[in-house]
Amino acid sequence: MPTATKKPTPARKRAPARRPTRARRSGGLVPALGRLPVLEQPQIDVIGLALVAAGVFLAFPLYFGWDGGAAGGGLVDGLAWLVGEIRYAAPVALVAAGALLVLRPVLPTLRPFRAGAACLFGALVLAVTAGTLGLGPGGEHGPFWVRSTFEARGGIAGEALFWASTKLVGTIGAHILAVFGMLAGVLLLTGASVAGVLAATATAAADTTRAFRRADAADPGGPPAWEGAPEPSGRVLPPEPEELEDDDVIHATDARAELDGAVRYPDLFGDGEPAVLDRRAAPEDEPPAPAPGGEREEPPAGAAGASGAGA
Repeated sequence: MPTATKKPTPARKRAPARRPTRARRSGGLVPALGRLPVLEQPQIDVIGLALVAAGVFLAFPLYFGWDGGAAGGGLVDGLAWLVGEIRYAAPVALVAAGALLVLRPVLPTLRPFRAGAACLFGALVLAVTAGTLGLGPGGEHGPFWVRSTFEARGGIAGEALFWASTKLVGTIGAHILAVFGMLAGVLLLTGASVAGVLAATATAAADTTRAFRRADAADPGGPPAWEGAPEPSGRVLPPEPEELEDDDVIHATDARAELDGAVRYPDLFGDGEPAVLDRRAAPEDEPPAPAPGGEREEPPAGAAGASGAGA
C-alpha cells in the first residue's frame, strides 16, 4: 500500500512585539517628571564659582561683623538656628565645595568627599552639642528644644542628633559616636587608612630614635642628644696659624721697602752678603780716536817698546 504523505503545515506568523511606550521605558510618568537634568561641565563650573562667591560674601558678616544687608543677615540667622556655632565653618565649606565642583574633571571621584563631609558635619554638630572633647560652651545641656540653648551649641541639627543618641545609647554613646564620626570623616577626606597612619608613625619614631643613638655614640661624654646642642659663642674666629719667627713674618707696617730674598731663602743665596752691583763704576779705557786727517795716531815709541818688552 502506498504510504500517505503529510502535507507540511504552514508556519504561523508571530505577532510583532509591541514596543514599550515612552512612559514604560522611562519607568513611569512620575520618575520621568522627577528626573534631574544632566548638567555639562561648564554649567557645573558656574555652580562651583557661585558657591565660592557665596562663601566669600558670607565671610564678611560672620568673621568681621560687616553689614551684609537683608540677605546676609538672614543667612547668618538661619545658620545660627540650623548649625549653631558650626556656622563659622560655613564659608570654608562653601569655598571647598565650589573648588571640588570646578576640579571635578581632574579628580577620580567625588564619593569619598561626599561621605567624608557628611560624617564630619554630623560628628561636629553632635560633639559641640554634647560637649565632646571640651567643644561647645561646656556645662550641662539643659532642656531640649530651647532656641537659646541649641543656638549656642550645634543648632537644631546637633540638638536632634544628640536627643536621638541619648535616647538610644545614652550620653557616653553620644560622645563615642562623635569621636568615631570625626575620625571616619578625616580618613575619608584624606584618603588615608589606619594601617598607613600607624606605619608612618612607627617609621618616624624609629628614625628619631636612630638619630638620637647616633648623636650619643658620636659624643659619649657630652650631654644627651635630646637636651639640645650647646649654644655657640657669639663670635666665630679663624684658626690660629703655626708659630713663626718674627723675621719670617711681613707686617703691613714693616719699615723695609723691599723684600730681601737672601733673608727669606738663605739656602739659595749662600751665607755671605749678597753682591751689589754698582752701576756707577767707571767704564773701561776706550781706544784713542783717529786723527783728523784720516791717519791713525801712533803711540809713542817708549810705550811701544815697553809693551814689547812686556810681551
